Amino acid sequence: MTRLRVLSDDEFNKLYKKPNILEEERYHIFELDQNDHNYLNTLNNIEVKIDYILQLGYFRISQYFFTFTFLEVKEDVDFIVNTYFPNNTVKLGKINNRQHYLNRNIILNKYNIKVYCKKFENNLSKYLKSLIKQSAMEASPILIYISKILC
Repeated sequence: MTRLRVLSDDEFNKLYKKPNILEEERYHIFELDQNDHNYLNTLNNIEVKIDYILQLGYFRISQYFFTFTFLEVKEDVDFIVNTYFPNNTVKLGKINNRQHYLNRNIILNKYNIKVYCKKFENNLSKYLKSLIKQSAMEASPILIYISKILC
């Protein structure tokens, strides 16, 4: 049985594959502001710092978080080490999930983005219901359909 393809391969890659960054783009993508430096100064583990910078840069490009090993993104890691940690000897291992999600949450807070939760769904449902009531006179077929689902 054939699967339905909604996205082309290019569209899928743009959304879900780690971005390929050109050498001349790296400086701007992995650029840090003062808040980033302040956060990095609270961390002791250089691997966690590198993960934060990588996730921040990739998030800026795609608004998505990726799972990867440092070896898979070696060129980006080398750039970050040479730019931000030139005097450090870096042996890269793996960071733990707790620290990975802490980095992710710091980035989300930086851009004032919230992670999906049930409360958001409830608020969205209430908002949609109020929109449907407000525009009942000129309700489009899609609003009528949504109202049947929600009510």
